[in-house]
Amino acid sequence: MTSKNSFLAKLMENAKRRIWLLVVSLLTFVVAIPTYTAMYLSVISQREILIEQNRVKEAMYEFASAMYNASNGGIYIFVGLFAIASGIQGFSYLYDRNKIDFYHSKPVKAATRFFSIWFNGILMWLIPYIVGMLINLVLFAANGILDVSLFGSVWLHLAMGLGLYLCLYHLAILALMMTGKLIVTCMGLSVLLLYELCVRVLLGSYFGYFYQFFYAGEDEKWMIPVLSPITYMSYFAQEEWSAPVTWCSLLLFAAVVLLIAFWCYKKRPSELAGSAMTFNAVKPMIKIGIAVPVGLAAGLVTSSIVSYSPILKTGGPGFPIFIGGLGLLITCCLIQVIYEADIKGIFHKKLHIAISFVIAMSIALVFRFDLTGFDRRLPDAEDIEYATLITSSGARYGNAYLDENLTWITKEEYVKKYMRLTGDTATAVRDLAEHSIDLYLSQQENNFADEYKYNYAVFYFYQKNGSVLCREIPIATQEETASAYIKQIEESEEFIVANESAMSTELMEVLNSNEWKIRAHWGSNMYSQELSSKQARELLELYCMDLLTNNYETRSTELPVGELYLFIDQQVSYGRDFNFLIYPSHANALKYLEENGFETKEYIPLEDVEKITVTRYYDGTEEVYYEEYSYNYYNEKAVAVSEEITGASQTYTDIAQMKEIIDNAYPTSLNWENWYTDYPLEEDYRIRVFFKEDTQSYIDYGYEGDMDFIKGRIPEFVTQDISEKSTMAE
Repeated sequence: MTSKNSFLAKLMENAKRRIWLLVVSLLTFVVAIPTYTAMYLSVISQREILIEQNRVKEAMYEFASAMYNASNGGIYIFVGLFAIASGIQGFSYLYDRNKIDFYHSKPVKAATRFFSIWFNGILMWLIPYIVGMLINLVLFAANGILDVSLFGSVWLHLAMGLGLYLCLYHLAILALMMTGKLIVTCMGLSVLLLYELCVRVLLGSYFGYFYQFFYAGEDEKWMIPVLSPITYMSYFAQEEWSAPVTWCSLLLFAAVVLLIAFWCYKKRPSELAGSAMTFNAVKPMIKIGIAVPVGLAAGLVTSSIVSYSPILKTGGPGFPIFIGGLGLLITCCLIQVIYEADIKGIFHKKLHIAISFVIAMSIALVFRFDLTGFDRRLPDAEDIEYATLITSSGARYGNAYLDENLTWITKEEYVKKYMRLTGDTATAVRDLAEHSIDLYLSQQENNFADEYKYNYAVFYFYQKNGSVLCREIPIATQEETASAYIKQIEESEEFIVANESAMSTELMEVLNSNEWKIRAHWGSNMYSQELSSKQARELLELYCMDLLTNNYETRSTELPVGELYLFIDQQVSYGRDFNFLIYPSHANALKYLEENGFETKEYIPLEDVEKITVTRYYDGTEEVYYEEYSYNYYNEKAVAVSEEITGASQTYTDIAQMKEIIDNAYPTSLNWENWYTDYPLEEDYRIRVFFKEDTQSYIDYGYEGDMDFIKGRIPEFVTQDISEKSTMAE
């Protein structure tokens, strides 16, 4: 005979009280999900294109694998929602003082009562989930797609789902233990789940708004909460964490929250049932902890609206302070009304309001005046383990990189992953950062952009104590001291190897593989010649040799001869292209091209040119197109208006003159290293090169191509001809 006070009896009693929750669980995990699985498998089996290609089982397997893949959050959403509902419903009797008196009057230990409800809530989800999962496994087996890998994925999905369920289940219980009303419990659970994320986003926004050299990084991991089961699951889904690490993290988080919830259960005052909060001691902390971020966020949003920026020295702080303070005041008042459930309490606890104001203003002042010195802080050279420098050098916009898994990644991801600058090079990186910050701040009263040609660079300093400091700093690349540091850095082999996509062993591995489709050509975007895969590999190897011996000096003083273009396609997903600029000093690469019959002397062979037209625009502008709108009550009409510009043109067909023009011009669409130099081309002239029919340029690029004169290299006869035409026109 089972005792009425035994643990098993309590489980059965709770099951009867929660029968509706069991019904929901059965309908969701035993009926709905397996039914969806069966329907989708049936649809796949009837698709004609899959039948014709004999890919039915393959498609079914892909569906099943995706369904129980960690990155598929569909099932986990149902798990999370059920965990929250189960946690709140299981202990909902604590909202009613009469029910509390009834349950607590029974001779049952608090631990037995708590854990019987707790365990019952787990079984309510776990048993139906396992049953539904087994049904799906039967469906997979019946369709002949169940193998060891899929079987393991399904059980791993269960393990991760259990970990997530426990975390959210315990958070819901903890929120209920600290509150006395359902609506307040939901609000409290939202705070527990989202508070760290909101604070991190707010602080990151303040760093970016007030600190000139702050850099969050393109992955924005600074936004990701540390104390969140959702974070742990996302790391597992992205394969950043292994299954054991993720599982242990989830269990540890769930265990800590459960212990806190159980302690609150034992200490929870019964007389405060029905009140907003059940622990008076935490009321001020919650109120201040919410009001301060709300006030700071309101001030920041207002700053953006009124264009207040301490960095740009625009606008004023009046409205941001007023709106931020008003938001803080309203938040404090609303929370106090919720606490007391009475509008009369709106201005009670004025001390809390004052403390919130002091904290918010202190935080704002720290950011506004950088009282901690964060923005200019750099590590000492002896504290740096290694440094990483991300610049726009060596990577044409859109260039891709391959990692060791032959996965396409961005330049920033690649450089962060592989660049390790040490010793004197790391010191030079640190000195470049310090010098550039000092130079930028010294020019704040003037316009830095007017004084120097600059580009932004991202600095990562990995310190010996394990911390990482990141800064994004404008670099005056042509200023004497800065260029000396850049030269020292960029001539180091450890920088070149990690900065240049051409240097990666992964790219060479792809070029030597038969699994990738490769197209290659050499040219100037006005004239191109195809290379075989073998030629592309050989040329790339020589190009890499040139990079190691001709890097900074070459790029800072020369314009490219042409570019090696590679398009690589794995024939599984979309392909990517690579553009490698080859300079006059790249002797090995140019020698190879010349020996194999490729054009290296001219951007376009003169024999392909029919005529050249040079136009000078005296106001230095292109044609301007804009729209004028007229409105009335019923319709809107747009009228395009063009503003013609003043210019003069001259067409040349003489071979000698066309050669001199081409020798002193540069293809408009051919890139150059703008990290190192100013705009190297004349802006007031346009050169239109017309190709002869049946030439390679005509076939590849159409009837014409554009060029620009290199600065200071306009032929004298062009200047004279166009000047005379202008005089005649006047």
